[in-house]
This record gives sequence, C-alpha cells and structure tokens, in this order.
Amino acid sequence: MKIKIALLLVLSSSLTLGFGQSPATRLPAGATLQRISLPGLQLDAAQQVMREFNQKVETELRKQPQYNQMMADLDRLKALTDPGQRRVAVAQYQTRYKSVLDASLAAAKLTKADLLAQLQRAAPDQSFSMTNDYGIRAISRSTAPNRFKLAQGSTAAPSQPSVQIVRLTDFEQEHNKTGGLASSGEADFTSNSVKAAAGAAIAGACDVDAIYSKAYKVPGDVRKATLKLRCLLESDAYTLSVAGPSAAVASASCSVFVPNGENLTRDIQESKVLGVVAWAMADENSLTVEEEIDLPLNKTVEIHLVSRTKATVVISGYSDAHARVKSISAEVHLQR
Repeated sequence: MKIKIALLLVLSSSLTLGFGQSPATRLPAGATLQRISLPGLQLDAAQQVMREFNQKVETELRKQPQYNQMMADLDRLKALTDPGQRRVAVAQYQTRYKSVLDASLAAAKLTKADLLAQLQRAAPDQSFSMTNDYGIRAISRSTAPNRFKLAQGSTAAPSQPSVQIVRLTDFEQEHNKTGGLASSGEADFTSNSVKAAAGAAIAGACDVDAIYSKAYKVPGDVRKATLKLRCLLESDAYTLSVAGPSAAVASASCSVFVPNGENLTRDIQESKVLGVVAWAMADENSLTVEEEIDLPLNKTVEIHLVSRTKATVVISGYSDAHARVKSISAEVHLQR
C-alpha cells in the first residue's frame, strides 16, 4: 500500500513552518502564528531557504509600480467564496501579475532554477518542481506493506468455505477546534462521511480535526479475516496574502492499525498552500481508496478516518481549507 503525499507551496514571505521539534517562529511585533505540522515531510532546511529567498523578493516587489494595485486586487479575491469563481479569479490574477514577480526576481538577482537547486540540496528526499505561476510542488512517496502474516496451516482448503460478512458501523465521533478572532471552523459527520473546514483572516488562525474511529476484535477461531475498506479522500486549500505570510493545510486520511502495535495500512491525501505577499494560490486533490487488508487473528484492530484542516493569516489576508472522507464502507470478511 502506498502513502501518497503531495505538497504545493507558494513562495512565502518571512514564514517558517514548524516541523518536528524545530524552534519557535520569529514574527513581527504583535503578530502570532501557530506552528503548522506537515506530517511525513522533513522540510525544515527547505523552509529556511524559502524564508531567505522571499525576504529578498519582497524588498524588490514593493518597488514595483503595480504593487498597490496588486494589494487592491487581493482584497477583492478575499471576498470570493464560490470555488468556481475563485479558480477563475486566481488564474486571472496570476496571469496579470506574473511578470511583476518575474521583474522582482530579476531585480533581486534570483532565479527559479537556483531556488529549486537549493531546495533539492536542503531536502534531498523530496522531488521539487515549479510551475510558471510560482507554485512549488514537493512530492514524497513511500510504501507501507502489510507486515502481518497469517500463521501457515493446512494447505487443504475446504471445497466450499463459509464466509461471514461483518459490516462495521456505529463509528465513534470526535472533533476538536481551536481558533481566535477572525477565524472560523466546523466539523460535520454523517453515516458515511467525516468533514472538517477551517478559515482565517486578519491575523487569525484556526485548526479543526474531525475523527471517525472504530475498534474491532478479530476472532481467533477463523481461517482468515479480511477487511475491505472503501472511501474517497478529498482536500482543498486556498490562501492569499495582503501583508505578511499565510497558509492553508488540509488532509484526509484513513488508517488501520493494532493499538500499540503495527500499522496495517494508511492512505492520505493532502493539500498545502503557503502565500507570498501579493500572491494567491489554491490546491485541490482527491484519492479513491479501495483496500483489502489481511487482519491478524485474535487481535483488536482500529480504523481511523480523519479530516484535518488548518488556516493561518499572520497580518492580513485570507486562508481556508477543507478535508473530506466520503463514501465510507468497511466490511470484515471472515472465512471459516
């Protein structure tokens, strides 16, 4: 089973994200920024590269004659909530002002190629690429095979094995929300979905986690137990910065594991965008999960379906993030 993680970064001005046990972020006086965890990506060194790069770009960007108009257009972008309208408006903004950022890089004597090379040296376990709209994508892939092996018994299988199907329902619900002024967030549960949403503006931050969980004790008197898990993972993130950095992070995941034991499988779909001053970016992703997992006999396994979102604006801007685990179906097939 593959863990698929995709990260889309927009050049961020004076923004350092928290990874692992890295030091606290230094911010302008009076500003606050919650640490943003990006699981599975070791990008501390890459973020330092981005911070230094963006400080130089911002100095030159403020000298451009279009700078004030860019700020005004970003204010109009903040008012858009319809995803379709937002995509069109962001694309138009990027087309209109790409040359302004190009000129700012040239004035700072910086190139995209040099930035990518520095990022690759800083985080060699990632593969970096850049689009012409200043979106940086870092992709990391790894495999996590099922490490449980069923005890080998008689090779003489019954001619007509008996199969009992146990449909897993009544998942437990849990949600957590933290946030300050100028932030919003919500969690939503249905019989086959779990969703989380977070938004922030004007020096605000919001975190929302929504979790579906189920514990199941696998019988010990069966020949084989197979979990058939189906779901759709969706994530989208959007951010724009009027002054100072901003960020939006969304992740939808499903995992199966033995408590205090082995991970049986994990799938995750993520969208992450970071905002440079006077820029806007959105990222949308989805992943269909269809897993068949051999379960260890006579053990308790847990299934977690999780939607997590985080939105942050340090000074002025707008960010929102949405994560959804939908069309959930979980069955255990017991062969006797």
